[in-house]
Amino acid sequence: DIIVYSVFASLGFACIENVLYVLFNGISVALYRAVLSVPGHMCFGVLMGYFLAMAKINSVNNRRNLYIRNIIFSILVPALVHTMYDALIFISVNLESDFLFIVFLVFDINMVVVCFITVAIVSRMQVSIKKNYDTFTNLSVNTNANQAVGNNNGAIPNNVVNQTPVADPVIVQST
Repeated sequence: DIIVYSVFASLGFACIENVLYVLFNGISVALYRAVLSVPGHMCFGVLMGYFLAMAKINSVNNRRNLYIRNIIFSILVPALVHTMYDALIFISVNLESDFLFIVFLVFDINMVVVCFITVAIVSRMQVSIKKNYDTFTNLSVNTNANQAVGNNNGAIPNNVVNQTPVADPVIVQST
């Protein structure tokens, strides 16, 4: 979910930025901005969301150092990639260099591919987290229910069966 929210925020920013570029530079830049900056900002949002998601996972697992590192990376990595993105496009336009523009396009395409791979990896992690949560919830309910059976002549009280686990069992292992 964090990646989705980050992408929506980055696309909202790209929309405002594109409108301002068109207002100040004319309609001729609209196509370039639509084709190049929108996917770019989507990727910056994916990068930010990935590190924010990792920070959340580390926070739940009480890994404070990794939490802080991922919070810092959630700002630093997209900012550095955006800087490389801007530098390549501005230098290629200002120098009117076809070679640098091709380098920019290769960078942009690779960035989009990496973002799709990142989303695929995170979506697999999400399934793993849900499986761990479901398993933990079932174990917790069954364990409490079995304890209740011994204490209440075989009756399972409603408050035990519907009980939710106390701890959030987010356990993610990198592959």
